[in-house]
Amino acid sequence: MPGISPIKTSPHLGPISAGGDAGLSNIYSLYFDNVNETVDAGDINELDGVSNFTIGARFKLGNIVTNSCIWAKHTNSSNRINLQFTVFDATHINMFVQLQSGSNAFLLKRLELAVDPEPEDWLQVIVAYDGTVGDRSTSANGSDACRIWIDGVEITTFDSFLGTFPATTAVYTSNFIWGDISLFAGYELTGWVNDGWVFSNTFTNAEAVEAWNGGAALDMTAHSAAASGVSHWRFGNNPGDNFGGGEWNLIDAFGNYNATSVNMEEDSREETAP
Repeated sequence: MPGISPIKTSPHLGPISAGGDAGLSNIYSLYFDNVNETVDAGDINELDGVSNFTIGARFKLGNIVTNSCIWAKHTNSSNRINLQFTVFDATHINMFVQLQSGSNAFLLKRLELAVDPEPEDWLQVIVAYDGTVGDRSTSANGSDACRIWIDGVEITTFDSFLGTFPATTAVYTSNFIWGDISLFAGYELTGWVNDGWVFSNTFTNAEAVEAWNGGAALDMTAHSAAASGVSHWRFGNNPGDNFGGGEWNLIDAFGNYNATSVNMEEDSREETAP
């Protein structure tokens, strides 16, 4: 297994804090090996041809060789949604949020590599999309159509940007995949995923802070916006998560899209969690 090169947020956000436990068993994560291991959550229709969604993920990056994709759904390079990290230099990595329907559009935030790796260097990243707003263009101050939070703190300035976010997402032909975007070679994730969820509404700041929950595990079926909940996978922690048929089977707490690992081993589940 590769060594860990975790990251911390930019100085104005402060250091990443350790997570806790708010009544959920949250001791496990699935490890992605940067070769061919992914988790397939199926063709989530609530992300196709829509004007609103929110996707959240809690993860820890290992060594990034070039790129690491956390989650993605796509048809082609011009029609996709994804969260990915790329190497910028010896001390920084770039976080890209790409949301495209026929043309390139993204926001990029540069993050500083942690000097001293610590076990608590996990990130929760929430991406909330609203194509109904009047101005969907990107800028250094972000876009009204796409809001991003890291560990409960909204990102309000960006290091690079391009394009205009669509009024609605494309009807993507791929499934929703954790750990890779198969459009390109070399985007496989190296690292651990502990928690992930999809909602069909656009989170407010209060809802994003609620989901952060001070870094503690949260049952998203009990979130105040749960009426808009689509899926919540806990990567080895949900009751019913099991290794069977040669893969990990992950229960969706909302009961809509159970997920299945691809090319993972039983020991891919590790007691490595926030």
